[in-house]
Amino acid sequence: MAKRDRSKTNVPQSSREGSELTEEDLAGIEEHERSEAGRTGAAPRPESRAAQLTRLFYQTPEGKELRETADSIKSGLNEDDTVAVQIHVPKQFIRQTEFLEGKRADGAGVAPRPVQRVLSQIVLNELHDQLNWLVAGPARFEYYRNLWNQFCDAQGAPEEKIEDGKSAAPKGGNEEPF
Repeated sequence: MAKRDRSKTNVPQSSREGSELTEEDLAGIEEHERSEAGRTGAAPRPESRAAQLTRLFYQTPEGKELRETADSIKSGLNEDDTVAVQIHVPKQFIRQTEFLEGKRADGAGVAPRPVQRVLSQIVLNELHDQLNWLVAGPARFEYYRNLWNQFCDAQGAPEEKIEDGKSAAPKGGNEEPF
């Protein structure tokens, strides 16, 4: 995701068309950013097109829902508050898990952990990774990548679209679209 740049926003009129933001909303955003820059004494820097689009995307209902949900999960995460689930794993994957855990344990000079604990840790790692991407780079998920691309089309910015199967890796500098 693009870093939030607290600079003056020069959103062209054509970008505003098709946006769900009113002129009043956009004026409020611009005023907030100007006051923010004034407090820090920093001179406003022009905002990149990708940063403008990212900021506008997060003002859409889908963008707001994404941020609110991801922030809620992140702030409310309590790893001691768990729910038991049952998963069905092919026996050969259990064999693979036991094999790899045995090798890890041998190398560390400890007893192997039970398969249930190893699989639980694998699932937790994957879920943490998903949460990280939901917060830092939701375009990694096909749904949000498609939503971003539709948003770019609506904003007249097809050059900012993300190709299918590609990550939202930075195009240079510290920013990445969405």
